[in-house]
Amino acid sequence: EPTEFASGTNATTWDLDTDGGKLGIIRNVSFKSSNSSKVTDTFADANGGAGSVSWTLNEQDGRKVIVYNSNFAKFANSKVPTGKVDIVGIFKRFNNQWEIVIRSLDDIKVAEKVDPFKGLPGKGDGTQANPLDITRALAYAKLNKKDANTYYIKGIISQIDEVSTQYGNARYYLSNDGTTTDQLQVFRGLYLNGDKFTDPSQISVGKKVLILGTLDFYEATSNPQVGRNSKIISIN
Repeated sequence: EPTEFASGTNATTWDLDTDGGKLGIIRNVSFKSSNSSKVTDTFADANGGAGSVSWTLNEQDGRKVIVYNSNFAKFANSKVPTGKVDIVGIFKRFNNQWEIVIRSLDDIKVAEKVDPFKGLPGKGDGTQANPLDITRALAYAKLNKKDANTYYIKGIISQIDEVSTQYGNARYYLSNDGTTTDQLQVFRGLYLNGDKFTDPSQISVGKKVLILGTLDFYEATSNPQVGRNSKIISIN
């Protein structure tokens, strides 16, 4: 069975010495572009002779992760899929880059829909219509998945450490009930619609807010938080 290499925009934790050459799976990704001007929508170039074509993925750094296909592959002129897929393949290394080599088209399937919050306490799925509450946001941030996706989060401002008019951002905390129990830090967040703060009075303790930002875990202080440059969607 393939071992999970990564999912979506998450960075891999695989190690070259122990994991190079393994059969793996990367989930919930989509094809971006090839390194050949002649190849725009196929895995490789069946008429290109000896050689290969590499495809980058929208969700991963193309300097670190690619899908690598030989022009001699039986599926060379098959169309790359559009939309999100799960890719199984041999994950080999070339210099400092992971190259995914699929064995046949059966190694690529439509991505299975994964609920990243399944089993976590609290409420919400991170959409604007159903934002995460602070309980669920804290639980997910503590998993330290290094997730670059943004989520909608709702809460009440329970503490404000700083509103910097010099840098235009603020460091404040949210909780479900407005108390300082079970708080989630918002690190260097921005004001409404991503505008910079111009006055400390723009936010205050007790205000209900909906924000959009990433959830991460600052390992130096073991602090779950909303990463920098989040923005306030609504405040009242």
